[in-house]
Amino acid sequence: MGKNVLSGEIGKSGGGGAAAGTALAKAQAKAAELQKADPSLTDAAALEKAFDADAALQAEYLKEMKYMAATQILDLEAFPAGADLSTKQFHAVKLNGDGALVTAGDGDDILGILEDKPKSGEQGTVSLAGRPKAKLGGTVSPGALLAVNANGQLITAAAGKRIVARAMESGAAGEIIQVQLINAGAIVPTP
Repeated sequence: MGKNVLSGEIGKSGGGGAAAGTALAKAQAKAAELQKADPSLTDAAALEKAFDADAALQAEYLKEMKYMAATQILDLEAFPAGADLSTKQFHAVKLNGDGALVTAGDGDDILGILEDKPKSGEQGTVSLAGRPKAKLGGTVSPGALLAVNANGQLITAAAGKRIVARAMESGAAGEIIQVQLINAGAIVPTP
């Protein structure tokens, strides 16, 4: 891994605070061992040596960084839950007449994707824009335009349904995949 890439990634990660078991945490542990053997090594130099010595760890780290970069592009906001949504994480939601979150229904326009599991009256966090994870109600292909089914899950948009997202990867019913939200989606024309 070249110095410029690693230095940029170290800056993004803050150089610490990685969750145990992540590639960065593993590399930091190896870097600490290297620094014990050679105290003149800086944190960045030791981390770079740790990655250079283990290509698989370097690849794992880059994969994690790619995933984090893709999934962190979100616009999040909290709203009170108007119903028990504790089983609706990653489902499409909308606001009811009282301004509270409820599961979106068949063909509805949506506020966004629910990121947590609030019970009625609790605050729920919603991805209003970006590339969140969403639960599928059917098989979809990458690039497919998506609508909402009666259970708040995303499905391939059919004629007469409102487009709310685009699939970023393939998936089947019950799976959770990354999507790109499409705000103020159009209605799929009826042939």
